[in-house]
Amino acid sequence: MRLAHLTLTDFRNFTSLQTEFPPGPTIIVGANAQGKTSLLEAIYYLVGASSAHASHDSQLIRLEAEPRIARLVAELERADRKETIEIRLILDTLDNGQERLRKEILINGVKKRAMDLHGHFNAVLFLPRDVQVVEGSPGDRRRELDMTISQADPDYAR
Repeated sequence: MRLAHLTLTDFRNFTSLQTEFPPGPTIIVGANAQGKTSLLEAIYYLVGASSAHASHDSQLIRLEAEPRIARLVAELERADRKETIEIRLILDTLDNGQERLRKEILINGVKKRAMDLHGHFNAVLFLPRDVQVVEGSPGDRRRELDMTISQADPDYAR
């Protein structure tokens, strides 16, 4: 399986991005603060609707976005079929002024739960701070292993 096309709307610093990923390796280059890490974070977000970078998913919605909605749409190609994953992060303001984040996940247009994403798209994100997995606590290592194993075996996460 491979990521063929990615569309981002109001995700991190991207107002709008549409990009194709041709077969084979892809190299992402650019100056600092141009969105390279945000692009990688978006790709990794497709694995389990969880950010490896943000402490809260509401941080993934572009600050100036109106309405406060971020949208990721990925077109995946497999040998025998194509799939579409769409994730919407919706920040609602409640009557009492507090904000509440809703997450909508659709696989081929059908609403799903975040745990249902496991096994549809596999990716491993390694950031400089991830050296802590080796140097850090056993709990950090276990969380990283759990996320990686659940991609190969979706039942493992359940």
